[in-house]
Amino acid sequence: MSKDVAKKFLAALNRGEGLRDEFICYMDFEDYKSFPDPFPHTTFTVKEVQESIKRYPNPERPREQFRWDIHGRLLTPARPSIPTVALVMIHGGAANEYEFLFTPDGPEKYLDLTQSPPGDSRVGIAQHIASLGIPVLAISLPGHYSRKAWPPILTRRPEFIIGDIPGNKELENRLAVYTFRMCLEAIRLLIERHLPEHKLYM
Repeated sequence: MSKDVAKKFLAALNRGEGLRDEFICYMDFEDYKSFPDPFPHTTFTVKEVQESIKRYPNPERPREQFRWDIHGRLLTPARPSIPTVALVMIHGGAANEYEFLFTPDGPEKYLDLTQSPPGDSRVGIAQHIASLGIPVLAISLPGHYSRKAWPPILTRRPEFIIGDIPGNKELENRLAVYTFRMCLEAIRLLIERHLPEHKLYM
């Protein structure tokens, strides 16, 4: 089964066979679970990383610009399988880096995948890829990370500065200038500071 899945994937990449809309390589969950690992497993370390940028004037303090914190976790394998290559994972919607680190039915901890198959351990995709020897930077966009458990949605507020909950007016002013460009600039800073020697796949 796993060899057939790998052949199908390579045929899609190399010859465009089986693509949807001429560019989407679809893989169902059974194929995903049985896809063979391309490299032997290794251990990895996990390091929290964080940077800040200042963008857009604060109407309440005209001489100051808003500070925006970006957070992530860098998973570094003990034995790299492709030197200088790293993978950067960026969430969409209302999620954060945890979406790549853990699964809903798996343990919320980092496992040694040299001791158990990833499919049995139920770890997140970032842990699986790091265990294959590829560094992974899993990122939480500004406002999407907190060191505390999130309160219920009705009372939840984004921590644009991690650990600082904005008041009503500050929240309104920040949301008015929260842009994709600002997020990209923060992502770029985090990558340049913590993966300076790597080629990147995002």
